[in-house]
Amino acid sequence: MKRLGIILIVALFLFSNIFAQTGEGTVSGVEGIYFGKVIEPDKYVLGVGDIVRIYIILETGDPISFNVTVSPTGSINLPMVRAIKVSGLTLTEATREISKQLLKLYPRSVISTDLVYTRKFKIYVLGEVQNAGTHLVSAISTLDDVIKLAGLKSSASLRNI
Repeated sequence: MKRLGIILIVALFLFSNIFAQTGEGTVSGVEGIYFGKVIEPDKYVLGVGDIVRIYIILETGDPISFNVTVSPTGSINLPMVRAIKVSGLTLTEATREISKQLLKLYPRSVISTDLVYTRKFKIYVLGEVQNAGTHLVSAISTLDDVIKLAGLKSSASLRNI
């Protein structure tokens, strides 16, 4: 049984709607894994529960910023603009679409977006680990991150994950 290693049942991408964060929510006080990895806007695909900050620098120089959460339907709702479908788009693609819609209301403004909070998923870690059970991980967490979180027992084998 020592070679059973770690059994991971990761519902990372399959059930994202079930475990999505909802509401405008704050970032502080959220548990889970995030090891300070840089997110590439051309590669990160937005999903339900991600929180995006939108910055608008008006023609007058006055700044506006607000957070929006990708809803369970995969859209963000902006004040005075229709819902914009962003789930499945990269952060760069979503920025283009958001800018296109907001420039109708705020012409000659500068609009940018930033990912403030990545969605979280519940995963189950079982096997030869010190911290077996349910863990909350970020959408950018890797298998290595989960193994570090779970902590391997001395009897575990990385060859049989």
